[in-house]
Amino acid sequence: YHMHTPLCRHAEGEPEAYAARALERGIQEIGFSDHSPMPASYDPDWRMTVAEFPEYVESVLRVRKTFPQLSVKLGLEGDYFPGTEDFVYNITNEYDFDYIIGSVHYIEDWGFDNAENKARFETCALYETYRQYFERVAQLARTKLFDILGHPDLVKNFGHRPDRAYDDLMRPALEAVK
Repeated sequence: YHMHTPLCRHAEGEPEAYAARALERGIQEIGFSDHSPMPASYDPDWRMTVAEFPEYVESVLRVRKTFPQLSVKLGLEGDYFPGTEDFVYNITNEYDFDYIIGSVHYIEDWGFDNAENKARFETCALYETYRQYFERVAQLARTKLFDILGHPDLVKNFGHRPDRAYDDLMRPALEAVK
């Protein structure tokens, strides 16, 4: 359910190819969830634009029609970033989505899951970074804008871990998700 199309700028392969491969492998249901449009200043290199949004929806609906033997879900991966809640609400309500994934990809101005920015992990206070990340996850959950939490442990994407346990940081986020 967390598959992107080339419109997100970091995926390869057309939706039809994903559907055909799913059928070859005996998969009965798939879901597409490209990164949603966001305000123009927010991470434009890794998501579709507002102008491309209808193209994304049409491509998934076309796959649904082309492969009637496959259940194809229309999803969206919405970013949580404080101050963009109204924008995300409006975008996610433009179409009848089957589900909306909510993900945290930024801590302040740092796109921490972008390989181009991973060197920052070498100089940051990891425990504090994890605290900020899980605080954002809890905020995401409290908005109730999303149906699914996307990669809840993304902060460890490049293998950096605090030098002490961080269960106490995760617990409030998990409680909020619950």
